[in-house]
Amino acid sequence: MIWRPSIVYSGGNTGADVSGLRAARRLNIPTGGWAAWNWMTERGPAPGLAGYGLRIHPNATERDPYSARTDANVHSADLTVLFHRPPLDGGSWRTFRTAGRADRPCHVLTRADLWLNGRDGHGDPIREPHPETIYRFRCILDELRPEVLNVAGNRESKSPGIQGDVYWFLLAVWGEG
Repeated sequence: MIWRPSIVYSGGNTGADVSGLRAARRLNIPTGGWAAWNWMTERGPAPGLAGYGLRIHPNATERDPYSARTDANVHSADLTVLFHRPPLDGGSWRTFRTAGRADRPCHVLTRADLWLNGRDGHGDPIREPHPETIYRFRCILDELRPEVLNVAGNRESKSPGIQGDVYWFLLAVWGEG
């Protein structure tokens, strides 16, 4: 059986974060985590994140809306999976650095890792989740058996399309894709 966490955490921004919440919800995995000041996302406040069990981090401020929630989600998780388009910078770099400093497991996947691109027998492009990446991530989940999985990574504006990529990848990992 494929390991599923007891709860999926996320910071709730567009892109990788919200995809973790949506994939978990589709599979009836509870969700939660810490949100930014005033429910801030790159598209503005998103108070609907409360419906996913997120709470505004008490140390988040208007001046620095994201850092406290990023750090708290890493510290609260048994494993963070970080999806990004290179280079590793901004909030993704902070997530990675926080995990390292706190000695918390962090598995990094680039968007190129997620997809097996090629051509079908008719020469048409195909795009499907990369079976080797799915297998490796399933092995990590099986080995670490995280009760709390933090899904983090690029926001949609930094890596257009990452929201859909992460959603379908996680569904494939958990046998629903």
